[in-house]
Amino acid sequence: DWMPLGVRRAGDAAQGSLLLKVLKREKGKLQELLIEVLSARKLAAADRGGTSDPFVVVHAEGQKLKTRVIKATLTPEWGESFQVAVEEDAGKVTFEVFDYNTFGRNTHIGTAELDTSSLTPASPPLHKWLPIDMPPAGGGLKSLPKLARVGGTAYGDL
Repeated sequence: DWMPLGVRRAGDAAQGSLLLKVLKREKGKLQELLIEVLSARKLAAADRGGTSDPFVVVHAEGQKLKTRVIKATLTPEWGESFQVAVEEDAGKVTFEVFDYNTFGRNTHIGTAELDTSSLTPASPPLHKWLPIDMPPAGGGLKSLPKLARVGGTAYGDL
């Protein structure tokens, strides 16, 4: 199952794909999404050795959650779960895939999005491969700032 994400130009290619499992369930009077970031395949190589050190940042309902870094692979297996309290009509969840860099900026490999608005607590778990879209602005790999602490002040995005 592939889910088209946005408009693609002729010649554009996905930067791999991300395997997810998503379930909406009741939690008391609220609802929550159980998001499992399972694995990825065919990721773009961002390091000189022809691999990446990938991790995923999940953006859901104003929260920002992060998987661990898997070193030197284009086929990482995270198997990590996140729980996010949501409104009944919760919408889009965004998954940004990055290559971790010890020095300098982390490299943005691409982004996948999932519309969860049709999920209900009665829905079966959604188990899906999503294509990872190329980063915007030129379509190539792009370095983004990572969090750095200098003299007690935090700088950067990640």
